[in-house]
Amino acid sequence: MTDSSSTHSRLVFLDSMRGFAALWVVLHHFSEGGHMPVLSAAMPHALKAALFDLGNLGVPVFFVLSGVVMAFAASCASDQLRAHRQEPCRERRIAGRQVPHDQIVHLLSW
Repeated sequence: MTDSSSTHSRLVFLDSMRGFAALWVVLHHFSEGGHMPVLSAAMPHALKAALFDLGNLGVPVFFVLSGVVMAFAASCASDQLRAHRQEPCRERRIAGRQVPHDQIVHLLSW
């Protein structure tokens, strides 16, 4: 597996986990609102507790995973931007220093 496909599969996994965390929160809200009494009565207690009662934990899980995904995306974007603009940036930096340098040398040589 190449490096980019490995990275892509990790992001797909993290996005999938974010989706499950969001679904977990929705199930919690349905349960708290009393919209699923038949389903929650038919489920074993441990499964009901994990899916419905602990669904409020889906919010911090979602935000942590979102932070990781956004930080990774920002890191990749800045790396790509840096790679594409490195040469023009270096040229602008040299040109920005060269012109004042030449003017000072010209003035001092009089």
